[in-house]
Amino acid sequence: MTDLVKNGTIYCKPISFFAQKDDSCRFDKNELVVEMQYHEDSLLHLIPLDEPNKIVTLNASQIRHRKIIANPTGNLYCMFLTTIDPSLPILHSPFDARLKEFGSHCVSIHDGDKFFNRIFDHLTKNRVEYSCDEVTYRDLSKFSGEKNMFTKDLAYGWQKEWRLILHTEINEPYIFQIGNLEDIAYIFDTKGIEDKVFVNAALIK
Repeated sequence: MTDLVKNGTIYCKPISFFAQKDDSCRFDKNELVVEMQYHEDSLLHLIPLDEPNKIVTLNASQIRHRKIIANPTGNLYCMFLTTIDPSLPILHSPFDARLKEFGSHCVSIHDGDKFFNRIFDHLTKNRVEYSCDEVTYRDLSKFSGEKNMFTKDLAYGWQKEWRLILHTEINEPYIFQIGNLEDIAYIFDTKGIEDKVFVNAALIK
């Protein structure tokens, strides 16, 4: 956390890291899924490898098929995104208590435009292609269709995630620095994060 504020160190893990398992928090096995198919009350036809002329048919109440990127590359940087109404003198916590699962402290960026512009300037200068957006949450349990990396299951909706995807050709961390952030960021404890109150000093007399 200190390295982020003092030096502006942006640590982007490989996308494959987040697809290791499911935990409804940091990891999601659907991260690398690009297409999903769901079927109910269907017949499943299997052909044994050692008996290619034999077909085994099974009755299946539910079938889920996922098309996954086999050899993924690229990097991911995730943030919790919330909007603060500048006309309100007090804002009660928009954070979910489960955010504590990410660590004992977090960094609050109070000037998003400056922060994002510094990141984008670095990526542009270094010719790193990227895409970014807020994540859309939907019920994927019975979903059929194409899925991109800005779509996640409803189980993750409490994270209100904004994500930056770096279209690198590597499967290892991508790390860069955008300079000291003390003018636009500060560190605070996540203990009791769901009960915090933020005060707009400009509106308090």
